[in-house]
Amino acid sequence: MKLINLLLFFLLSILLLSGCSENAKNIQKFLLTKENVHVYIEKQKQIVGNDEENAAAHFNLARSYFFIKEYDSAENHARRATRFDPLNAAYYELLGSLAFVLERYGDAVTEFATAVRISPERVSSYLKLAATYEKIDDDGRAISSLEQALQVDRYYVEALYHLSRIYLRQREFEGSLRTIETLLKLEPQNKEALLMRVQTYSLQGSYYYAQTLADEMLVRFPDYLPVRRELLRIQFAQQQWPEAQALLIQLRTKNSLSPEDQLIEAYLLLHQEQGKEARKRFKAILEKQPKNVDAIMGLAVQLLRRGFLDDSLTWLTRGLEINPSLARAHYLRSSILFRQGDYLQGDLAIGRALEIDSANPSYQLLFLRRQLMKGKLAVVEKQLRRIQEKHPLNPEALQLQADLYKSRGNSAQAEKLLRQAILVNDSPSLHFSLARVLYQQSKYRSVLEVTTPLMEVLTGNWEVIYLHALTLSRVGNYEEALEISRPYLKRRESQGYAHRLVGDLLRYKGEEKEAQKILRNGLVQFPGHLYLVDGLSSS
Repeated sequence: MKLINLLLFFLLSILLLSGCSENAKNIQKFLLTKENVHVYIEKQKQIVGNDEENAAAHFNLARSYFFIKEYDSAENHARRATRFDPLNAAYYELLGSLAFVLERYGDAVTEFATAVRISPERVSSYLKLAATYEKIDDDGRAISSLEQALQVDRYYVEALYHLSRIYLRQREFEGSLRTIETLLKLEPQNKEALLMRVQTYSLQGSYYYAQTLADEMLVRFPDYLPVRRELLRIQFAQQQWPEAQALLIQLRTKNSLSPEDQLIEAYLLLHQEQGKEARKRFKAILEKQPKNVDAIMGLAVQLLRRGFLDDSLTWLTRGLEINPSLARAHYLRSSILFRQGDYLQGDLAIGRALEIDSANPSYQLLFLRRQLMKGKLAVVEKQLRRIQEKHPLNPEALQLQADLYKSRGNSAQAEKLLRQAILVNDSPSLHFSLARVLYQQSKYRSVLEVTTPLMEVLTGNWEVIYLHALTLSRVGNYEEALEISRPYLKRRESQGYAHRLVGDLLRYKGEEKEAQKILRNGLVQFPGHLYLVDGLSSS
């Protein structure tokens, strides 16, 4: 009896092993191509015709239909495969892949999770599960899935790459670099990983090291275009305009410029004060790609630099309709709303930007600037110190520090700080901040020395015009002040301030009736503005 049982056991083992090896052969060894897939489908149909419950054949049909993008047929056969063999993880992984392609991400999570429950060592399912969590903006679970894959296989390069990419998107630079270094020990020539290391240093502001690594990559991979484009971004970020222009010429010589290259060229023109030409490039990109959010943002920035706040808001809103998670659009929108005095909507917009990207120093600094408006000086000082520890040369942080000095009545210290900041980063916004500090100290000639060239750089920017005209009035040059202010009576960007300024200038000249007319027109356009009411009552 024992002998019979022993023989039966061995026979069952042989049958199981032969069945498993046959299934494995049927599933794994056949490589699908465009040339053979239809013949392969017919063969598998014959198998199913002879054996309706052959799970492996149903799976092969499912993956074949998946290959030719006939997803309904693929899902039908994949479901049959799981019915006849409910403990095969590969079948659930295929169902998950189908759901992912069809953007049914909830179903995809369920199928991939089932696959890893059946086979906890199936690293490919963890990777696909992580990709699905990314699609539904659940980075925490995506990271957890990748870490589980690495617990199974700590040398799983794909998991290391995607984990590093998520860390980089979250601005967890240390985690990103640590993971990349582990990957590069396994694959020192991995171009994508080397490029991500460059991008990580670039995003955290270590431009010198990022540029050095990019140059080294170009020596090793001279025809690798992505690293040339990353080097272009680095040069752009450092305002190395001639170098960036030369690299664009190289890219154009080697290949026709990609849409991304064209965007960088447009932004380069924008920062070289060639706004009209930049606008043409952005418009040309949008004609071909109406939903190109980067081009939309470029137009919004160009209009914002010129002082067309309402038009800029329109483009930012259009960008957010396409991508509601565009943190920079929320940030710029907030900055405009604050300038227009719409603090409620501005607070909501900067809150949304920080919700999407809480580690971005620009967003943190705009939030702190709002706290400064509310008079929370101690809060601003404390949090600003933390930001400056990480970003000591950030121009926006230096501007906020200067405004903090100014709020405490230390305009001289604010002026000193801004002049030092301009030596490090010569930007129009720093010059404008300096002009405001100089005006507060009644250094009117010095203000004009700053605002005169600034009007050429920021052509049409109302805030610059206003400060320049106001300063001209302080030195008695009313005619020139009126000449540059009058055109803004018809523009909403002035928010009625042009009416008050022109009205005051006319009063100073003794033209009382004309001043009252201007102020009344202002109240018609901007009813309820107290500064216009105050001007009219003074008149």
